[in-house]
Amino acid sequence: MAMAKKELDHYRTTLRDQWNIHGLTANDGYGVDGQPWCTAHYGFHMPLWFIPFAMSKQSFRVVNSAHQSELAFDPVVPCPYTLSVLATGAVGLLTCAQVSPIQQSFTLAITAGSLDLTSLRVGQTAYPGGAPGRADPQSSLTWST
Repeated sequence: MAMAKKELDHYRTTLRDQWNIHGLTANDGYGVDGQPWCTAHYGFHMPLWFIPFAMSKQSFRVVNSAHQSELAFDPVVPCPYTLSVLATGAVGLLTCAQVSPIQQSFTLAITAGSLDLTSLRVGQTAYPGGAPGRADPQSSLTWST
């Protein structure tokens, strides 16, 4: 993440062109130090949209015509964390808090839209009691290990 942040900060603050990310940026000795080098254009930043999914290992699946869905996460970062949730029909945050050395608490907070969930899981910790039901901006879902 540090390398992605360094590159994006350079485009945002030095070049002041955050929407025209290039494939290669010149290094010392090329005569155009720090300037875009090749494979330019506006769509090149799109691979960065995969970083949130790479961190959360989010899996989302609509299971029936009533738009009920399954949502699962296998984060690659240790607790505590707050990760983006990007699903069809809703966006939000997944938060993990370390309650004790052996207990973690999870909160799914939808900030826009809604989900009708038939299952919800973080790692091996499933939401208790089966189907969590509706998740929307008015009601967060919280559970613990």
